[in-house]
Amino acid sequence: MRITRRRIVNLVLVLASIIFTFLAGEIALRFTRFEHTIKRYSFYNYPFPKFYFKSDPVKGYDIRENFNESEAYADRDRTYKIWSNEIGCFDTPAKNIDNYVLLVGDSFTHAYTDFQDKWGTYAESLLGYRILKCGVSGYGTKDELYKAKDIISKVKHPPKLIILGYFINDLQDDYLFPQITIIEGCRVFDRTLDKKTGEIFLRKDLKDEFHLWKKFGLNHYPKNPYFVRIRYFFKKHSIIYNLVRIVFFNAFLNPIELDLSYNDYPWIKNAWEQHFENLREFKKLAESCGARLLVVEIPAKYQVFSDRFDEFKNIAPDKPNRILNNFFQAEGIDFIDLLPYFKKEANADPDNKNFTPKILYWKYDAHWNKTGNHLAGLLVSKYILEKNLLNIDDREKKIANIEQTISTGY
Repeated sequence: MRITRRRIVNLVLVLASIIFTFLAGEIALRFTRFEHTIKRYSFYNYPFPKFYFKSDPVKGYDIRENFNESEAYADRDRTYKIWSNEIGCFDTPAKNIDNYVLLVGDSFTHAYTDFQDKWGTYAESLLGYRILKCGVSGYGTKDELYKAKDIISKVKHPPKLIILGYFINDLQDDYLFPQITIIEGCRVFDRTLDKKTGEIFLRKDLKDEFHLWKKFGLNHYPKNPYFVRIRYFFKKHSIIYNLVRIVFFNAFLNPIELDLSYNDYPWIKNAWEQHFENLREFKKLAESCGARLLVVEIPAKYQVFSDRFDEFKNIAPDKPNRILNNFFQAEGIDFIDLLPYFKKEANADPDNKNFTPKILYWKYDAHWNKTGNHLAGLLVSKYILEKNLLNIDDREKKIANIEQTISTGY
């Protein structure tokens, strides 16, 4: 009896020690940068602050004007400051602008890095020419066309050049347009796609799904609600739990689902034609402003590191790029495909398997880090200068400086 009682006492002491150590560790970690591993789960509009976006009758949503500087997330626990100006762009004030470049695009153009390191901001400093940076995360080409028209009407002066930051999911985004709405200040997808048939399904009861996500971290009722709720509780409240998840979860090596633009289902041909028409409309918009259109093809992370994925054993990683490049050449649209440049840069780095900051993309997130943004800014600026798309002084000197920066490090 005494032995049993002693064992119980010892067991209680061990459990108490474990709990005390766990709680002490949690408290200590709250004073470190790892606090963000739980703080992010209070962001129902993750990775952006709540009410950063507003409803829009045409596009479904847009950036709210004059949003005060707030915290946003990149690569899990990294944060940066985000805001919007008086015309709904993540940029400095747009007052008294005459000669300017208009830059639109999706999340690669809009967010996920400090403002001063975004490729649009960096290109602005390299060229010495004002660039209105008006990307919106989640947008496709058709959204961006409406956004460009809206910005031009607000500025009341036409741009000298329109730059479209193009990503390979723009084909699907256009097909589903408009696919996102706003509920309680957060973005919510309101439709899904059957990729084999092209059938679009409108999601009903979006508010119910949103409340399920707040309760379980899922947009559907789970099979094991108690287990899922406990797990979600630890995600929201335990730094140690989230750090363990990060250690045992290598996001980059997970199987990937190739973008719609890699598929050859019969219905996709018509989707491409509709998508091409949106790109033609962009060219018409630029011409109506007396400007040129430059399309910047932004490579996906899995395209740059395609040799690591079995999905590319029987398919070329640049398949959608070749389709687009042929179209741009036929239509007389200026374009720069960044994929070969990024592939060359990544393969030249002997440390790329460790995903150091030199490797262009965040370790866990699929977007560019500071280095990737800088490389894009350098390449795009060099193209603009070489093709004389803008009237810029000291053009040859600036090209030489850019080439020097690319060769020595950026």
